[in-house]
Amino acid sequence: MQVTDTRIDGHMMAMHISTDHAELIVLIEMGPRIISLKRRGGTERMFRNLVTNPDYAETGWRGMGGARPWASDGEVCDEGIRAYAQDNGPCEVSTSDDRQVVTVWGAIDPRFMIQRGFEIRKNNHWGFDVTSLLKNCSQGGMPLQGGMWAVAAVDFGETGSTTLGILTGKPDSNWQVGDYRIIWDWAGHHTQPEFISDQLAIAKGLVCVTPKGFEGKLMANSPLGTIVVQNDDTSFFKVIQCDPRLNSLLPGRCNTAVYTCGQFAESETMGPTTFVEAGNVLRHTERWALYEPVGWNVDGLNNIAISIASDGIPA
Repeated sequence: MQVTDTRIDGHMMAMHISTDHAELIVLIEMGPRIISLKRRGGTERMFRNLVTNPDYAETGWRGMGGARPWASDGEVCDEGIRAYAQDNGPCEVSTSDDRQVVTVWGAIDPRFMIQRGFEIRKNNHWGFDVTSLLKNCSQGGMPLQGGMWAVAAVDFGETGSTTLGILTGKPDSNWQVGDYRIIWDWAGHHTQPEFISDQLAIAKGLVCVTPKGFEGKLMANSPLGTIVVQNDDTSFFKVIQCDPRLNSLLPGRCNTAVYTCGQFAESETMGPTTFVEAGNVLRHTERWALYEPVGWNVDGLNNIAISIASDGIPA
């Protein structure tokens, strides 16, 4: 794995991390966020807009795109101030002695005394293991209740050219149940009827969303902990461990979600809702794997997801 300093759009400080098969860029001047991801020779997978005005006047927060580690408070929504408020500040970066592990920490949020970051390392599946980090920085010894939401804003290119699919089947079970939820209203956002009529497709073992400019959000339970983002260039797998404690406060014990709007789509995974003692760090690892397009055969996708997780995804 090669790690070099770089700049985004000619001025924002960043770090370029690459392997023989994939490359990403971590924005460290305004983060923590991964602002670029692509397969070697492939097209950009991340959406980014570094010039937007603040989306939330209360905090001055800007969406900007990319992948971000959000802190959930254990409730259904992930849109509270605690989730995103420190996304846009300078970060501290460190590398292991062999430069095979990169750790990025954002600033401590003085209101909630939490700190968020990433740990990034190469995996054996043509990609990276990306661990979202949440540290309880309480000075008074208070435990923190919550969890991690790993959010990645995806560039869907031309309308209808990208599809996000969640694997909802359990290959070793005689009972095949698709467990998903439409989120109609949340944090000032709304699912439009066209999200369902024009963008949503459901099959046994798979639910797919093809962005066409309509806003909406779907959450699902994925027994294999897998979201796949595909276009005619790349199949981008995100795979997580499936913890039996997973998100007990979320309806359907959902561990994955897809959001779409007019500009971008988001693929999200959620870790367990738990307690973090003062000074401790909660970890939520996604295994990112980038392949040439593999198509939408459910059995084939399940086999790939099982293979990706076969050598153990770090806790």
